[in-house]
Parts: sequence; C-alpha cells; structure tokens
Amino acid sequence: MPTVPTRDATPAERIAANDLILAARKALAPLRDLSVAAADGYNVKGIVGIDFHASNPANENDGRILDVAHPETLVTGSLRTESLS
Repeated sequence: MPTVPTRDATPAERIAANDLILAARKALAPLRDLSVAAADGYNVKGIVGIDFHASNPANENDGRILDVAHPETLVTGSLRTESLS
C-alpha cells in the first residue's frame, strides 16, 4: 500500500467523505430489515449471536469497489444496553 503524506483533508475531501457517509446510510437503511436483505441476495440464514456477516455473492463478484449502493457484506450487530457497572 502506498504511503500517504500526513496532512489535513481539503475542504473538497471533507465534502466528498461526508457525501459518502450520507449515501451509505441511505443505501443501507432498507437492509436493516433482514427480509429486504435476503430478497436483495444477502445470505442472512442462521443469524445468531451479537454479530453476523451476511455476504452477497453477486456483489462480491461485480467488479465494483466501495459502492455503497451494493455492499459486498453486511455486518449486523446488537447494541449493548445494560449497564457495565
């Protein structure tokens, strides 16, 4: 991997990063429903435990890189709500 110089992000890079985050949130929102994720090709059978990786073989082999509208894998998780003390 090439070395990247240490510097602050430019205003354009900050905008692009924010746009990527917003696009990812929008694209991923419907996939929170496991029936929607399954219909979209994700392997959601057998989800157990506190985290699970659900792959989508079609997206894994589509040649796209960092396409937030077609993620290769979904990672589900549960938030811990009880007190740790």
